[in-house]
Amino acid sequence: MKRLIKFLTITIIAGGFLSSCDDKIRELEELNKAPEFQFFRKSSVNWELPSKVIEDSAKVWNQSNNSSYAAILRVMDINNNISKINIFSNNPDVSFFVNDNTYYSNYEVSDNEEFNVAFRANGPGLGEFRVTAADDFGKANDVRFRIEFKSNKLPIPRLEAVLVNGSTKNYQLKGQNSFDRDKAIGGAVVEYEFVIDSVVIHTSQPNINHIFTIGQHSIKLRVKDNDDAWSEYIQLNLSVI
Repeated sequence: MKRLIKFLTITIIAGGFLSSCDDKIRELEELNKAPEFQFFRKSSVNWELPSKVIEDSAKVWNQSNNSSYAAILRVMDINNNISKINIFSNNPDVSFFVNDNTYYSNYEVSDNEEFNVAFRANGPGLGEFRVTAADDFGKANDVRFRIEFKSNKLPIPRLEAVLVNGSTKNYQLKGQNSFDRDKAIGGAVVEYEFVIDSVVIHTSQPNINHIFTIGQHSIKLRVKDNDDAWSEYIQLNLSVI
């Protein structure tokens, strides 16, 4: 009889322990919240909570400009139980970088700290990317990037001649107002070609000085952007007296 009572006591205690564990797991699952993304965009000054879909634009990548849409992401989880973070793309014409390595379809981030990611495409069109984060209980969150990749536009030259010293006929030739129409998505003017009569001057400086002789002079300017593309020439006729 004593053995039967002891067996029943052990069974009741074990059953109570298992029931308590199940209750604790259910409580943890109820308290658990899905991971949350924070986003530091290229124009940000602070971390922000992104919308479900981030829409933006970037230049088409080529060997000259190495263009891409760059972002910094981090995943916050109040329960500290993130199991994996993945980056996906189903478009074979786009790719993405994580820590300077290139991927085309899927990448799993090895930890839950902030990470740099850059998306790129070899041709114009819409590139779509998805970043997901899941925790140990299967709760997940994601953020999608929809990036319009745009072809390069030729830069626009601007030229002005300003007299610096009348006695020496020293003029400053100013190309500083030249601009790249793709500036908002990473474009920049990187080289200037001045042609003074028949003399060609290549420089990375937007303004140069030149001493002229008395008479009529032809001045031309074209500029090159960071896609290695030259603009058309703009011409200025200068009368020096």
